Amino acid sequence: MRSKLIIVIIAAVTTYLIDHRVYLIIINTLIPLILIKDLVGFREQVRLFINDGDPIESVRISLAGIMVNGRELVGLRVLGVTYTFDSAFEEALARARALIRLFSKYRIIILVSSSGDYIIGIDKDTYQELFTELERLNIKVVRINGFELANALRLRVRRRSLVRLPLLLLFIPLLITVSAYVFLIFPILYTIYSIGDLSRRKFVINAEFNNEVIRDLRATMVMDSTMIKAEALSFRSRVFHAHASILLVISSNDELRDWVKSTASRVYSKFLMLRHVRYFLSYKDFEVTLRRIQQGEDVYSLYLASTARFDSSFKWRWVPSLPISKVLNANYSRAWSMELNLATLTPFSLQLINEKRGLAIIGKDVNGRDIYWSFSGLSPHTLIIGPTGAGKTTLAMSIAYQVKRRLGSNVRLIIIDPHGHANILNRLISIRIIDLGKSRVVTNELSALIESIRMSNPLLSIGTEGALLRMAGIGGDGISSINELLKRLEELSNNIILKEAYYNLYNALAPIINYYNDFGRNMLLNIHDLLNDDIIFIMKSILSDELLRYLTMLILLSVTRRAVSECRNPPCPLKYLVIIDEAHNVLKLPSEYRMLGVDDPVERMFRELRKFGVALFALMQPPLNVLNEGILGNVGTTVILSGNSQYVSHVASSINGMDNDDTLWLLSGQYRALVLHQGEPRSIRVSQLYVPRELIMEKTNE
Repeated sequence: MRSKLIIVIIAAVTTYLIDHRVYLIIINTLIPLILIKDLVGFREQVRLFINDGDPIESVRISLAGIMVNGRELVGLRVLGVTYTFDSAFEEALARARALIRLFSKYRIIILVSSSGDYIIGIDKDTYQELFTELERLNIKVVRINGFELANALRLRVRRRSLVRLPLLLLFIPLLITVSAYVFLIFPILYTIYSIGDLSRRKFVINAEFNNEVIRDLRATMVMDSTMIKAEALSFRSRVFHAHASILLVISSNDELRDWVKSTASRVYSKFLMLRHVRYFLSYKDFEVTLRRIQQGEDVYSLYLASTARFDSSFKWRWVPSLPISKVLNANYSRAWSMELNLATLTPFSLQLINEKRGLAIIGKDVNGRDIYWSFSGLSPHTLIIGPTGAGKTTLAMSIAYQVKRRLGSNVRLIIIDPHGHANILNRLISIRIIDLGKSRVVTNELSALIESIRMSNPLLSIGTEGALLRMAGIGGDGISSINELLKRLEELSNNIILKEAYYNLYNALAPIINYYNDFGRNMLLNIHDLLNDDIIFIMKSILSDELLRYLTMLILLSVTRRAVSECRNPPCPLKYLVIIDEAHNVLKLPSEYRMLGVDDPVERMFRELRKFGVALFALMQPPLNVLNEGILGNVGTTVILSGNSQYVSHVASSINGMDNDDTLWLLSGQYRALVLHQGEPRSIRVSQLYVPRELIMEKTNE
């Protein structure tokens, strides 16, 4: 339409300057023929604009539902789904396709609000049937009242008024002035069309969805599982960041399928006749669609409207208001799409779109709103800072319990607990407890063993000692214990220099060697096998800092290798939630590493593990100088608990993003906190940390 208007204006101005008689012929014959199809189709938008909404005969909003022009709608809110694209893709996709067929069968109106609510509008007569079908698909729903449904539809109902009609009539003198007499038909047509049912339709509904899709470019693209996953992740992220609310109606019919086939045939015939690359490319697009239909996909008419445009494969146009009466009757569809493309608009894909509905509640802000932790976003890694007794461990256990309660066996909890405070979870969920003071863990992976040793003492990463360790890692298959590694090192020490390096390594590794003494092979636990379960590693009897760092790194590296091997198509959903209590004992080496020019493995984990489905929680107390920029730059959420003035002053000097008001907030009372999300300009002040009732009861009974 836009390109046609530009051509018409240029032609009109040119002919007017050359010859007025030619201009009269052009403006009253040729130009109307060019624009007639667009101008006739434009009448609906003019009608919506003149009436400031869609004229209707009757409307009633009550607790039971919404009745518009005799059709009564009830609302259902989706609470959750058992399977998601993030957790069980194949099962979720099969159920998503079944749900799309239900959407089409029952003429359902789907609403995804900017706050993340997924709401369904359905005829009251078929409500019970749909409810049963949704239960069969393991979709949990609850009925909502008509006012909540109207709010999701963003309805504004008012008496009909034609105050905008004079704006349309102003075009008549303008058209007469430019001698465009034939165009006078259209203002008259628009006026009749806009007010023709004035006596019968005395109300208007303005639904504030002002952007509608006129084409879905995805329908002509090849879709496989990887593309569907990527599209789902990208789609929900773009909708969330655009703060868009979406309305969707789909329907299926044989005529649409026949239209796709006939259009493909017609385009191919034009290519054979004209041999133009444009028609060839158009046919190739439809050829992909035809192949998808042959593979069992259905074609659906699509009406999708949004409160805000977001980056996507959709082509949009602006509309004055949503044509609600035609949407309700499922006879207003300008676009079409394919079944797999529409799967990204189901709750199996969109269930994590909402930050408000994240995986776990952190607490309530000063306005009483819940603040959530979510795996989606720039980074899931979390830093919890607080003095002794401020509630770091309790908050971390609260988040772990909520995540486990929501995702169940789809996520593994790995908790590294130097003090034994996490034992409380064992009474709420089934979680294995390993006391590393009484049990010993080993790994079958030599690289993880050597990396853990290097982390225990940075001096072992450089010089002859570091070279000897690297040599032991070459061709050392089958080494799974510190004693076997020492034998390998002794074998390699075939000259005076290497022999001296071996003795230096032996002395440096004394705490680790002594740790494994007096334990037979049948008493050792393979850490790879332990990661099949939720597990708490207790280290309260480990007194050596070197041994504590070694064991922590052995666990973290084993989780890393396990997650990488299981995630074949990154990015992957949350699979491992790893909590490191007293993390400053592990992170207090970065400055020494940088000084020695050694790569910091902890920083590497914070940088890379998100895409493999691992979320790291580091619980710390001052001093915070162990945190380098590489770690802080990859922390998505920082929770700073309240404390005394000395503690708050130290935190304010170490963490960017805090102002004087934030400092005063942390000093204003116990159990208050600040939450800083990566990419957000302002901190969130939490007035009350959230602890589930079950956790409070267990702590009370301790």
